[in-house]
Amino acid sequence: MLYKDFKKMYDVSDSVYNDHIEIEDARTQPIKDTPKQNVKKSKKRGVFIALFIVLSIVFACLLYVEVFIDGGIAGLFKKISKEDPSVIYLVVEKCENKNDAVTLSDNVRAKGGAGYLYFNGDLFVVVAYFKDDTSAEKVAEKNGYDYISVFLDNQINDFDISKRSAVEKVLTANDKVINSLNELANEYQLNDVSISDSIKNIIDTYEKETKDFSDKANESDLKEMQLLSKIKCFNKTLRSLSVDNLSKASLLSELRYASVALVLM
Repeated sequence: MLYKDFKKMYDVSDSVYNDHIEIEDARTQPIKDTPKQNVKKSKKRGVFIALFIVLSIVFACLLYVEVFIDGGIAGLFKKISKEDPSVIYLVVEKCENKNDAVTLSDNVRAKGGAGYLYFNGDLFVVVAYFKDDTSAEKVAEKNGYDYISVFLDNQINDFDISKRSAVEKVLTANDKVINSLNELANEYQLNDVSISDSIKNIIDTYEKETKDFSDKANESDLKEMQLLSKIKCFNKTLRSLSVDNLSKASLLSELRYASVALVLM
C-alpha cells in the first residue's frame, strides 16, 4: 500500500508519521560514550587545590622565618651557607712570581695587612681572612684586591673515637686563638689601646686548654704527633708576637699575620 493511500484510509498526518520514523531511528542509533570532560575538570581541580595547599604551607614557613628568626630569611641563608667553620675567605693579591710576592708582602705589611705568602696552585699575598664572604668582598673592593674561599679539613674524624673528645677541645682552642687575634686586630685598629695583657691572656688560656692533650699524646700515633706539633707551632707563633714599641701598622700586621698563619697551618 502506498503511503498516500494509507494516509487517505486512516487520515494520518505527515507529522505523526515522521515522528514515528524519528523515534524508530533513534532506537536504532548506537549509544555514544559519555563525554569525559567533567572527569578531567575534576582532576585539574584536585591538582590546583593540592598546589594551593603546598604553596600556603611554604608561604607560612617563610613568613615564620622572616618574623621570628633573627635576620629573617636572608639571615637564615647566611647561617646555612656562610658560617660553615670549614670555610674561610681570604682577601688576596695574586702574584706572577716570588719576587713580586715578596715586594707586595712588604707593602701590605707596611699598611697593617698580614702580608702572608700563600700557595695553592697560584701564588697569593694574603691581606686578611674573614669567616664570611660579605666582609671579605667589602674589604677587597675597597682596597682593590680579590678574595678567595679556602676549605679547611675537619681533622677530628681522623682520630680514634676514644681520643676525639680531647682532640675536639684542642681544635676549639685553636679556633679561639685565631678568632681572638683577628678580633684584637680589628679592635686595635679602631682604638689605640694596650694589647700586651690581652695577648698574654690568649697565650695562657691556650696552654691550659691544650695541656691535657699535650701531656697524654701517644708518640706512636702519627695523627696525634701531628696535632701535637701544631700545638707547639701555635705556642711558638703566639710567643714570637712582638707587640712592644711597634707602630700601629706594624702591630696590626703582626696580629693579622699570626692569625692567617695559624688558620692556614
